[in-house]
Amino acid sequence: MPGESILTITEYMKAQGIVTRFGRPYVKSAVQTMLSNPFYIGVNRFDRRDYPGAQQRLIRAQVFEQVQRRCTMVDQCASRNITLYSRAL
Repeated sequence: MPGESILTITEYMKAQGIVTRFGRPYVKSAVQTMLSNPFYIGVNRFDRRDYPGAQQRLIRAQVFEQVQRRCTMVDQCASRNITLYSRAL
């Protein structure tokens, strides 16, 4: 789903019946956490260090990096909007 927002991805997962281990649909914050977790590219992060994991890679590292760049851009834009809004108050 290239170029989609986290909300759109969350809604897609819900429509596809993808649920948590407790049988509940994923929420936006959980999807955002999953998209920033290097575990899915075969990396285990511990104490701010990355180690090769034994798990199977679920996505390519290149795709993971593209998602990280996009999320960083969106976060920066959101932070700027919050700052501008708070100055207006």
